[in-house]
Amino acid sequence: MLVLPGLVTSDRSTIALRGFLKSRGYDSHGWELGRNYGPLPGVERKMVDRVKALSDKHGRKVSLVGWSLGGIY
Repeated sequence: MLVLPGLVTSDRSTIALRGFLKSRGYDSHGWELGRNYGPLPGVERKMVDRVKALSDKHGRKVSLVGWSLGGIY
């Protein structure tokens, strides 16, 4: 599971959510792209690469959870 942060926030803002998801048995990860400034050039490609890397690493589909602006992706 990939958790996408809200506007002008980073993975730090989703620590509690990811911890909650992990406590429920989900393998949750941050997006690792710094602050979310919206769909700037290159961000979507980097997200796709992140999803592919997680899928390859874990051998399964990756769910996306977006918090606020993170939900537009």
